[in-house]
Amino acid sequence: MVFRSVIFMKRDEAFTGLEAALVLLAFIVVASVFSYVILGAGYFSIQKSQSVIYSAVEQSSSSFMIEGDVYGLKNSTSGNIDKIRLSIRSPYSVVPLDLNNMNIILMKKDSITKIKRSSPVLSETYPAPGYWSVIKKDEESSSLSMGESATIVISLTEDLELKSNENFKIDLLPSLGASVSLSGSVPDNIHDTNILY
Repeated sequence: MVFRSVIFMKRDEAFTGLEAALVLLAFIVVASVFSYVILGAGYFSIQKSQSVIYSAVEQSSSSFMIEGDVYGLKNSTSGNIDKIRLSIRSPYSVVPLDLNNMNIILMKKDSITKIKRSSPVLSETYPAPGYWSVIKKDEESSSLSMGESATIVISLTEDLELKSNENFKIDLLPSLGASVSLSGSVPDNIHDTNILY
């Protein structure tokens, strides 16, 4: 009888196959959830960096430059410069430059002024004082595509007119892409047409 009691004794330290399978299954579930979280985070970061790259490419590919000289036109009454004429070109822009959303800022020694945009922006005549417009463009649209050029005229109000030897700066600020700045000085003797830059 002693022999039987030893064989049928209940032993708790044994690790059965069923318990081993349950532990293995738990490890597999935890590992798969962890890998799913890691992969999801990886996909999210890839999408985020992809959108940042596309945004940067779009902004850098929307560019323009000043083409040729910048002219100042004399006001026959005051003898000062009351109109500034300049040409811009979009040499390699993938995204067209929207002229309707471009801002022009005139800076002088004692003032910073935002010049208003004429409506419509495309016009065959000079804009009213205090406004700017596009008087000449390769195509009849308000956007500047790759290879196109446009001539902009800025009409100055009487208090903003440029006097002889006066320094100024003009910033052209598109809605998308880099801005273009030009600094110039009015000559001593103001003629009907003057090269400012």
